[in-house]
Amino acid sequence: MKYRFFLPIALAMLFTLAFTACTTDDGTTDTENFVTSALDDICAETRTGKNGCFEINFPVTVVFADSTTQEVGSYDEMKAAFKAWKENNPEIKGRPRIQFPYSVTTEDGTIVEITSTEDLKALVAGCKVEGTGHGPGHGPGHGPGHGPGNAPCFTLNFPVTLTTANGEVTVADQKALGDLLKSLKGTKERPQFVYPISITLEDGTVQTINSAEELKAAKEACRG
Repeated sequence: MKYRFFLPIALAMLFTLAFTACTTDDGTTDTENFVTSALDDICAETRTGKNGCFEINFPVTVVFADSTTQEVGSYDEMKAAFKAWKENNPEIKGRPRIQFPYSVTTEDGTIVEITSTEDLKALVAGCKVEGTGHGPGHGPGHGPGHGPGNAPCFTLNFPVTLTTANGEVTVADQKALGDLLKSLKGTKERPQFVYPISITLEDGTVQTINSAEELKAAKEACRG
């Protein structure tokens, strides 16, 4: 009989221990910490987001620690993918990364394709924003709650027109932009926007950008 009495107490203790094991001192879960830290690491490595010099051009493919991949079309999709993967793989260590090649938009509206770690290092070497860290993988926000670096300043609204060595090219969406950049691979050519362009800010406001100077100003305003 005494075993029956103690069984509910034992089960309650086990539940409490299990819950405590996946919750940190500040009330966040291991999964939430993983998502925040993974986004912070990517933004620090690529110098993108509020604390960076560039903006990622989605879609991109992310590679997880178990070598599985997933294409994501926005920061929100990236966060959701990280969360789902961690929930399904709680014991696997390691953070996701963006698969090469991918492209970013610089402050002056230049589209740059990144095909390797060497390309990335060469690009971020010229990023001199205060608080962005000291090299790939050592930037803002290692750990939960460390700054807003994992939020985008804006997203690009399509279609957009770009200048190339062969003239102006209008691309209808991110896929078309990716196809254009692939066609220029090996040429070292970096297409630039034909203004005006349209961007959507973090708060959902749509803004018309009429020059490279206005694009840079929008990025600087985002940093606060």
